[in-house]
Amino acid sequence: MKQITVEIITPKGKKFNKNCTSVQFNVADNQAGNYIGCYGVRAGHAKAIFALKKGVVKAYSDDLIVLNCECGDGFATVNEDFVSLVVESFCEL
Repeated sequence: MKQITVEIITPKGKKFNKNCTSVQFNVADNQAGNYIGCYGVRAGHAKAIFALKKGVVKAYSDDLIVLNCECGDGFATVNEDFVSLVVESFCEL
């Protein structure tokens, strides 16, 4: 399966940078900032920007979880084979 590079950046620096097959994160409503659901990204995804809501982020390599963490509010940018999450906080679970 094709891979994407997933990175997580906090005010204290880069916390995660690895090739994965998919990543899931919580998204927020643009107007009120409320949680509206979980979103997943795989290689080849269209370019996008998402508002993130505090919650669990999981990255997978095939069917194995390679990252299980909680991230604070922030935003994600997606560009075909690269996903960057810029968040307020990061804590591995």
